[in-house]
Amino acid sequence: MNVVRKYVLRNLHLKVASLALAVLFWAGIARETPVEVLLQAPLEFRNAPQSMELSTEAPATVQVRVSGPASRVRQLTPADLAVSVNLAGFNGPGERSFTLSQPNIRPPFGIRVVQVIPAQVVVRLEARTVRDLPILPRLTGRLAPGYVLASYEAAPSTVRVVGPASHVNVLDSATTDPVDITGVVARTQVWVNTFVPDPLVRIVTNPSVRVVVEMKRQK
Repeated sequence: MNVVRKYVLRNLHLKVASLALAVLFWAGIARETPVEVLLQAPLEFRNAPQSMELSTEAPATVQVRVSGPASRVRQLTPADLAVSVNLAGFNGPGERSFTLSQPNIRPPFGIRVVQVIPAQVVVRLEARTVRDLPILPRLTGRLAPGYVLASYEAAPSTVRVVGPASHVNVLDSATTDPVDITGVVARTQVWVNTFVPDPLVRIVTNPSVRVVVEMKRQK
């Protein structure tokens, strides 16, 4: 008992001061007129199975309607209202809908979540697939008068991509940023980036490649 009493009484004046400040802070907030606003917040997916990939384009952000004291609402940032979807329940490929509401958010003290728009999000997961795709350089511009294109190639000639199976398997190649060959009359090389047009497929090797172009005189 003496130990408990000693612990309680230790720095008692500081504890009392802290409690008083907390009461005053809360009283100040309680006196404020509550406001309700609609804010943008990031949509986050957590605990996806390692062998699976999202095969649908979910929105990057959603709208969150919140209510609270004006001073607290003005301090909110998008990260404060991040909406989290737990994908741990997925045991294999398939589609599921998730309700977005207050339990998906951890708002700051004094803020109440009223509504999330949209109220639901549909998620589809597929098996992850990895492939090496050939790189096709994208040449633009006009040939110099009297010259023809002799050859062109990318080095390295392939790039590795990963993504949901149905998206990766329909790709036949990757391409590059435009390479302007206007006025080129000899062998030239340019470093450019590689990309694939599908936003759900990503490049996992170095996207920078060297495109070598060679011209020759027209006979």
